[in-house]
Parts: sequence; structure tokens; C-alpha cells
Amino acid sequence: YRIDVVPHFKFKRSPDDLLVDVEITATEAMVGINTKLTHLDGKELEFVIPAGIQQGQIVKLSGRGMYNEQVGDYGNLLIRSNIIIPSSLTEQEKDILRKIHCRQTLKI
Repeated sequence: YRIDVVPHFKFKRSPDDLLVDVEITATEAMVGINTKLTHLDGKELEFVIPAGIQQGQIVKLSGRGMYNEQVGDYGNLLIRSNIIIPSSLTEQEKDILRKIHCRQTLKI
């Protein structure tokens, strides 16, 4: 028998762990978010992206990777954050962000 493993468009395997990139907004990265992800088997997994997560930082879901028959256990699901910064903002949006930034600067 010959088994060919074809790369998945979303999940990357390493060896029993799965890596997936998720896109979040800068605001979601700052305040945190409860979110869902559709796994390879079609089931939805709920997880938390914590407040203050940085670009490329990983959230680990233990035991949600690929099954390894030799060791009788599952790998981990590693969710890597990809923070999307808007390329254009309205003047009103910029003003709101400046006001928030000024408040934080004054508190320090």
C-alpha cells in the first residue's frame, strides 16, 4: 500500500501537532476574543485569544492535533495569531484612536 499525504490549505502538520494561522484585528488582539475554529473533522472548537496577544504568538490547544497510534496520544493544535492592521481609516476613526492613545499616555 502507498499512502500520499497531501498538504492541507489551512492546517500544517509537524509531526503530530497541527499549526493554523488565524487573522484577528488589532482591537481583538488588544482586548482578547472568544472565537471558534472549524477543525479538520468539521467540528467547531471554541477557544480564547487572550488580551495583549502579539503578532505570531501561539495559543495551544492540548490534545487537539493528529492522533499517533504508536504512542496512543494526540498532538496539539497550535493557533498562530496574524494581526491585521487596517490600511486606511477615516478621520473620525483616527481621532477616536488618538483620544484613546492620549488617555493611556496620561495615565502613565
